Amino acid sequence: MATFSKSSFNSLGYALFRPSYPSLLFETIYKYHASCPEAHWSRAVDLGCGTGQATLELAKKFDHVVGIDSSVGMIQTANENTGGDTLTSSLRIGGRNIEYKAGSAEAFPFIGNDSVDLITAAQAAHWFKYEDFWAETSRSLRKGGSVALWCYSEFRLKGHPSSTPLISAYASDRSQPVGKYFEQPGRGILENHLQAIRFPTSPEWDASSAKRIYFIGNHYPTSTSVPLHGGPKGLISLDNEKDEAREVILNKRVSWDGLTHYLHTWSALHAYWNEHPEDKGRSDGDIVTRFVGSLRDILKQDLGMIPAEVELEWPLALIMLKKAS
Repeated sequence: MATFSKSSFNSLGYALFRPSYPSLLFETIYKYHASCPEAHWSRAVDLGCGTGQATLELAKKFDHVVGIDSSVGMIQTANENTGGDTLTSSLRIGGRNIEYKAGSAEAFPFIGNDSVDLITAAQAAHWFKYEDFWAETSRSLRKGGSVALWCYSEFRLKGHPSSTPLISAYASDRSQPVGKYFEQPGRGILENHLQAIRFPTSPEWDASSAKRIYFIGNHYPTSTSVPLHGGPKGLISLDNEKDEAREVILNKRVSWDGLTHYLHTWSALHAYWNEHPEDKGRSDGDIVTRFVGSLRDILKQDLGMIPAEVELEWPLALIMLKKAS
């Protein structure tokens, strides 16, 4: 996460080349939120908002949305994407109000007590300090308000499972040049689909509302015999009768250049280059170019040719909880 906060990080590239969250994800969250008779649609807070991708979607449903991020660069890009030009500005989108502020997921005192209907975090929840996070969300949420946190993990090439071992080695093997530079424990929590995040048990929360949905298709096995907060990487546990495994919903069709640009947004790559700047000058291309070349070789073996575009898909985990009414 520290990489994203550096002034040298290209937040505009992050906004352009990361996947967009599908409408079905938000529909799932809104249906969950609406299940409480006391649900309101006045105010949402998007924590770790980055460049505002999820924040803008929330503004289609809520009257007032606040995006909060610790990275000044991300906040600046979010404002530029929505017509603002300052670190903290108020914007009108479709008759609704969007505001971006610098802050953390564990402390946002500028948000009043019992004033928020929905709190979200997209691709950020694996970094939170949860004792403080749950206390702050409980303070700011109205009774019956909802929390929805989601993350996507390692991508794959749809229809080409033979490429998955290579992708896993590049992205997740901590003995490999890029995989070893992902920050821990956050990366491990993401790779294990947020299963390490424990729901609070204090009385201000509705424990019966806790729900986990895994949009994973057939990419990962499921099990009811492994404890929910343990087990090997990639194994999804469905211990709670409300937990579900569903089809993949996060997809993006890209050119090979688009895939290269996406890989350039990885924090681990920037950390690797900080220690190995010579990699950028290699005659056979930098580490991303070499990796993409290997993927192209696999598809040529599979298809007898190299397609102009490939479809990426990401397993996505969503966890949700309500404040007691």
